[in-house]
Order: sequence, then C-alpha cells, then structure tokens
Amino acid sequence: MTPTRILDTRNGTGLAAGAVPANGTITLPLGTIDGVPATSISAVAMNVTVTQPTAVGDLSVLAGNYPSTGTTSSTSNLNFSAGETVPNLVTVQVVDGEVSFHNASKGTVQVVADLEGFYGPGGYGFEPEGPVRVLDTRNGTGAAKAPVGSGKVLKLNLSGKVPAGTAAVVLNTTVTAPQKAGVLTVYPDSPTAPTASNLNFTAGEMVANLVIVPLNNGIADIYNHSGGSVNIVADLSGYFASGAPDSFVPYTPTRLLDTRTAGQGPVKSDGTVDAYLDTFSGCVPICPDQVASVVNVTVTAPTKAGNLTAYGWDDPRPATSSLNFTAGKTIPNLAIVPGVAVSVYNASAGTVQVVVDEYGYFIGAS
Repeated sequence: MTPTRILDTRNGTGLAAGAVPANGTITLPLGTIDGVPATSISAVAMNVTVTQPTAVGDLSVLAGNYPSTGTTSSTSNLNFSAGETVPNLVTVQVVDGEVSFHNASKGTVQVVADLEGFYGPGGYGFEPEGPVRVLDTRNGTGAAKAPVGSGKVLKLNLSGKVPAGTAAVVLNTTVTAPQKAGVLTVYPDSPTAPTASNLNFTAGEMVANLVIVPLNNGIADIYNHSGGSVNIVADLSGYFASGAPDSFVPYTPTRLLDTRTAGQGPVKSDGTVDAYLDTFSGCVPICPDQVASVVNVTVTAPTKAGNLTAYGWDDPRPATSSLNFTAGKTIPNLAIVPGVAVSVYNASAGTVQVVVDEYGYFIGAS
C-alpha cells in the first residue's frame, strides 16, 4: 500500500491522544484495510517510530491485545535513549484484528505507525533476492552522482531490476551525510508525498531502515524532507508480484540469538555469527520449502563504529550492509533473509553483541 498513517499518539490518530506510559501497552484495532476486514489479515508491515521518549528503553510490537493473547514481550523492535526519535520496519502477526505496542522503559513515549502493507487471502507472492545495490547517490548507482537537495524527490526507476508488473519491492534504505535533521519518505511514484516517514535522522548521522514500497510504472519516489541535502543508498532484497511463488507465515516473535547470553561472547571484528531457525508450526527441523525469514537484527555494545550485514548462511556475503552503528549505540533493523539460517557479519574494527528475533518466514508454493 501507499504508506498510510494509522497511529500517532501525539494527535489522536488511531487511538486517543496521549503518550504510552512507562511499562504500558496500547492496543490498536486495525479495522478494514483496502477492503479486507482485519479479521482476515494474518500480519501487517508497519514503519513504527518512537519519539519524545523520556527515558532509555525499548518498544515491542505484539500480536493481538497484549497481554491477554498470552504472548510475551521478550523480544524488541526498537531501542531508544531519552529524547531520541527512532524508526524501524515491523512485520507483526495480527490476532482478532489487533496489534499492541508495549513500552519497556521507565518513561513515557509517543508512538507513530505508518502502514506499508498487509498479508492475507490472495494478494501477491514474494521472491527474495540479493541483496543487490540499486541506488547510491555518492557514486551514481541508479541515479545522478549528487546528493538529494532539501525538499527534493529522487525517482528510483527499478524497471529491468524486477519483472514487469511487480507490485512492490523491499529496499534497505540508508541516508548518509545529511546536512540537517529531517526525515525520508519512500512511496510509489506520484505528484505528492504521503504523510508518512521511513527514516528519521540528525545532521551527519548515517541511518538505515528496511522499506516495503509499491511501484508505479516501475518507479519509487524518495522525498528528502529536511533543510539540507542527503546522500541515499538502497539495496534491493526482494519483490512482490502476482507471479512470485512464496507466501508469508507469521508467528509470535521468537528470539533466535543473543550473543550476550549464548556463552559465546561478542562477535569479533571481521567476524560472523550464525542464527539457526527454531521449530515452528510442527515443522521438524525446518518447514518444507522455507525460502526466507523475517528477522529483526539488533547490534548493541559496539566498541567501534561500523556496520552489520545479515544474509543467508549458505550464500556468499553480499557487498551491502543491513544496519550502521556508532560506538556504544544500540541499533535495530528488520531484514528479509533468504534461506533457513541467518549469518550476521561485523564490518567494524571492534567487537559487537548481536541479537536476532524472528517474526515469520516465507514458504514456496506447494
């Protein structure tokens, strides 16, 4: 879908206005989306943003009316410090037409959610790819070799990169060297940008976020809503199309890896750690025809600045990154990774701790 704001606790969009209290939860009824009742929707993809937090903590997005659904908040989707604005793409199972947002901090937070798509009967299949770099304004890949100016729109033409008739693409989108604080909005090519955001950044900050965006005649627009220019990088991770073979299976968020508690210690510089998928839905050891997984990868306690790359463990490591971090910073990002296990590579000069939470997987047509 074109990004659509469905929750903003600052102004009462979706729910009554008011910050989420410390250790509090809000539950959002989804209603009918694009003609499909929420009770027929199995999962939603949303860009969720925490803003104005008064204390350090994390936010979990959970299925149904938490905690009455019996789910736990042992996983997290966003990590933040006081006063920080942090976005992350979230794919979460829908139960009884609802999803919940749990604030695991000692302060209040405001929460914004922009709907990017949903999973349900019919629809488009998925085809995982790459990741492959399709845009880098620093060197002229996919667009002119020049930063995107304040208030300007970059039109990313993916014709030839994906099949004709592709409905939407998955792009890991990174902003780098921004002159001023602002946001990026990624949306299907149109004259006007929607009221939604995908990345929030401060001057000089490098930030990545996964984006699921429809295409209009093969084109996606990227709008720089800031007072200065920015460089933009995008890596294609897959696409949705009527001829694509794979279907999504959502389930309760499950922690696959935490190097802080696994007894193996932090990942060394230039090192790799593997996260193996658990047993789900009665599949032993893995589900038949499992082709990709949806994971939230978090780096914490990095001793140096750098980036992480998440990729299929039996694939060659791609020349792309999944998230960027500075020393001491905790950063999450969603990834769709081909295969039945996830490898995470530490491209930094220091050690990092890595957490991997899984939110579902794609299976091939039976």
